[in-house]
Amino acid sequence: GLANRVVTIAAGGVYRLRGTAADVQIAVRAGEADDVRLILDGVEIACRTSSAIAVYSARDPRAAGEYGVTIELAEGSENRVTGSHTVRIGETDTKLDGAICSLVSLGFEGSGSLTVEADNEGVEVKFGHMTINGGVFDIQSGDDPLNVSEDGVGVLTMNDGYVFSAVKNLPGGEGDGIDSNGWIIFNGGTAINLAHPSSQDGGIDSDMGSSINGGLIVGAGNMYDPIEADSAQLFMMLEFTESTDDLLVVTDAQGQPVFAYDFPYDYMYIAFSTPDLKEGETYRVYLGGEIEGEQQDGLYTAITAYTPGRQLVHGGGVAEQRGMGGMQQSSEGFEPGRGFGGGRGFGGEMPEGFTPGQGMGGPRAMESSAEVATGDFLLTRENCTFSNLTVAE
Repeated sequence: GLANRVVTIAAGGVYRLRGTAADVQIAVRAGEADDVRLILDGVEIACRTSSAIAVYSARDPRAAGEYGVTIELAEGSENRVTGSHTVRIGETDTKLDGAICSLVSLGFEGSGSLTVEADNEGVEVKFGHMTINGGVFDIQSGDDPLNVSEDGVGVLTMNDGYVFSAVKNLPGGEGDGIDSNGWIIFNGGTAINLAHPSSQDGGIDSDMGSSINGGLIVGAGNMYDPIEADSAQLFMMLEFTESTDDLLVVTDAQGQPVFAYDFPYDYMYIAFSTPDLKEGETYRVYLGGEIEGEQQDGLYTAITAYTPGRQLVHGGGVAEQRGMGGMQQSSEGFEPGRGFGGGRGFGGEMPEGFTPGQGMGGPRAMESSAEVATGDFLLTRENCTFSNLTVAE
């Protein structure tokens, strides 16, 4: 029942939050050696003028996958955080961009659910790393729903849980589905990441490289942001000649669906990864059709029946070069696929287990995936991007 207050946590410890708070900020200002655990156990926190949860200080190990501040979602709990953002007035002011914003590394744990509603960014870590080890998330934001901001340093790691992150379809808006100025690493769980449907943003966007090592991952946007080819789990990157919001279904050679997603908005680039993808398998890709199965946030699982719609082909010419804000060719002096320093970043170190690869890569463009248009999508580690997708004649 709190209203119009800042609730400050000034010491390490475990804090369980329950109930409703209007125009309230939970502010963590602990010591540099203090660990803080916030257990959200059925809360509804709203703040119209700043971040609803703001972490200013606490222990920060400064190592990818580690954190001194934990937000735990209590088992069986449903939690909602509605927040805004602040602007920087003076040079020493702290700028808080997200409904949940942290100036130190932050981790999420637990099995409860969290809905985040944000007029700017959803959950942001400005310095350090973000790690998701559990929980069910629905993040709707005016800009990046999940963002790690420290250039060439921050690592956003997902090990488990369920994340649906989408940028609101607002006129003139922008934002990536998931964004890091360092690296993104998916090791497990389910993540659906949708960029703004009208901006030149990516579903999965990182400056230093994105790796998929496990989980069920979906990214959709209008910019080609490559995923590391040496990811432990296979993936497919699809470039459409015309943006689509239809049901997209990928089947194996026997006609069994291995992936199905019904997109809510038009997108040009769609990437997905699932443990069901197999090296050397030939797949078919369809738009529309009749499907039966379990569906959540557009993603179909436990599919029991599928009647194919319009079959798609790929290749057959030079791929469109729409990456990096619509630039049409590589800038002079850039070596595509290398990034700034070959994945070394701006003075930061690569996360453990990450191989240098695409990096920021400068202006990106997909090469044609086949000389002649074909409906055979032969998937290998060297051949996982498919360009110029269009309906078969």
